[in-house]
Amino acid sequence: RGQKDEMKDSYKTLSEIYSNLQDYKAAYKNQTLYQQMKDTILNVENTSKMKQLEMQYEFDKDAAIQKAEQDNKNAIAANEIASQKFKRNAIYGGLAIVVVFLLIVILQRNKISKERRLKALEQERSRISQDLHDDLGSGLAGILMLSSQLENPDNKFLLGSNIQKIKQSSELMTEQMDVIIWALNPKNDTLENLLSFIEIYMQDYFENLPVKFIILLPSTIPFMMMSGIVRRNIFLVIKESLSNTLKHAQATAATMEISLNEHSMEIIISDNGSGFDMDATRRFGNGLKNMKSRIKDIKGTFAIESIIGQGTKTFISFPIQ
Repeated sequence: RGQKDEMKDSYKTLSEIYSNLQDYKAAYKNQTLYQQMKDTILNVENTSKMKQLEMQYEFDKDAAIQKAEQDNKNAIAANEIASQKFKRNAIYGGLAIVVVFLLIVILQRNKISKERRLKALEQERSRISQDLHDDLGSGLAGILMLSSQLENPDNKFLLGSNIQKIKQSSELMTEQMDVIIWALNPKNDTLENLLSFIEIYMQDYFENLPVKFIILLPSTIPFMMMSGIVRRNIFLVIKESLSNTLKHAQATAATMEISLNEHSMEIIISDNGSGFDMDATRRFGNGLKNMKSRIKDIKGTFAIESIIGQGTKTFISFPIQ
């Protein structure tokens, strides 16, 4: 570039010298060379500038492409983060709804369970109150009446008989109280305790009686909770059934078989007594009605089969869990 500038200046100087010497032809020639050199220099500068502009354009274009690509990556990353955040919030929201729903269900079940327990407790209190009134109340009234008779000097011939009756009534009331206390104690709320209580009570009950009694229990007894209401109803129904065998059947042998399956417990009580007419059950008074009512209360079934001269069978079945 420096050499070309010097040549350009030289052509210009020569053109001016020849013009002063009035050698216009030489002056024109040097002026033409000056202009050509000037144009050459300008073309070189313009080309350089064009290349610079082109390089700058390419650089800016690459930078713009890189920026666009980076912006696109940032946008994709931002969308991914937003999507993950949305999914996470959706999951948390869903879990929160499930937790709230479960809490509502648990609270509702606890409320229902509490109401059922209170209702069962109220029913049990009502039964106990009724039993205390019917059994112990009537027993105490009988003892009071017999005791009053002993105070009458005109009834001295009744002394021995009344004392024996008072003793029997007292023993019966003690037995009834033992059953009530046994049923109320939550420590006894198992199937095993029920079967043990039945076995011991019945063996003692028939020990001094002229009736051969056999009780058949399951070979294995699983651990199973059983409420006081169920235990008490089952025991009293069995006791009433065997009491009928002694009072009315004139049996010499009785058998009670207890079996278990997956969903229920079955009891069959049979005797070799005289049997009775199923259409004429007045002699049992309210006994059969009470037995059916007690089994119905625990959602079970109760049935009796009897043939005159061939004995009686009582069938009891109720659900277990």
